[in-house]
Amino acid sequence: MSYRKNSRNQYDMKRKPYGWPLAYERKGKYSVVQRGYVPKSAEFVDLVVPVRKDLQLPVDVKVVQRSKPIGKEERLIVRVPRERLRDFNVEGLPAEVMEPQPKRPKTVTEYDQQIGVIRKALKELCPTLSVRRGSGTAYGWIDILGSGEFHNFTEQEKKALDKFGLNYGGNAAVISPESRAYWVEVSRRVLAKT
Repeated sequence: MSYRKNSRNQYDMKRKPYGWPLAYERKGKYSVVQRGYVPKSAEFVDLVVPVRKDLQLPVDVKVVQRSKPIGKEERLIVRVPRERLRDFNVEGLPAEVMEPQPKRPKTVTEYDQQIGVIRKALKELCPTLSVRRGSGTAYGWIDILGSGEFHNFTEQEKKALDKFGLNYGGNAAVISPESRAYWVEVSRRVLAKT
């Protein structure tokens, strides 16, 4: 006895609309559609369309391939110019498929505010210092790098870090998540003096 569900064909005609995007061509480069998104700059779009009795293709639409999967109805892959895509009346191809989803507004976190204050203070002391957030498992840390070769600190940068009170190694200084609040206070004092 198996508990595995039967797999569903992603192009099951009962679930899919009349036609759906398969690929697009932009600047001579052919790309497969991912996540149902067709960019605005696409010149041609390839659609998979089931063959029906009432199917009438516009004049400038070219049939690329005809296929009949076993147990399924016959299908066409047609190449449609971008400007004629709306005329082709593709069900399930609304504006959200044609245009990227709007980006959510970035929420400013406490971490963003803290790193902004520290960056402003360090740049006030020495503009060549690079202050950035850590990546990966060090995401909560703040990395301070020099502008020299291999991110080594120059003499001016070393003096600025000494004035700030931050210990540094050969080519990096770091601020841990636990000590971040302390360094924010130090940064505010530095900014108040200037």
